[in-house]
Amino acid sequence: MIAQELEVSLHMAFVEARQQRHEFITVEHLLLALLDNPSAAEVLRACAANIEDLRKNLTGFIKENTPVVPGTDDIDTQPTLGFQRVIQRAIMHV
Repeated sequence: MIAQELEVSLHMAFVEARQQRHEFITVEHLLLALLDNPSAAEVLRACAANIEDLRKNLTGFIKENTPVVPGTDDIDTQPTLGFQRVIQRAIMHV
């Protein structure tokens, strides 16, 4: 079973990708959502990560590299193969 914090982070990654009308949800979307997860942010800080710099760089990367679906209709954002593999490996390690 996925921990509540991780479940919220996954949900927020999908919500953000859909709101931005991104065709795909990527590992970068997931990492960006994890920055708002207190446990994940604590681990990153312990590794000397600068959360705000990471957030800024991820936001810029996603904006420049993720296809946007034009229009106003609801979209079905699809996970990339990389995103799927990260989730599968995380589940296998639980």
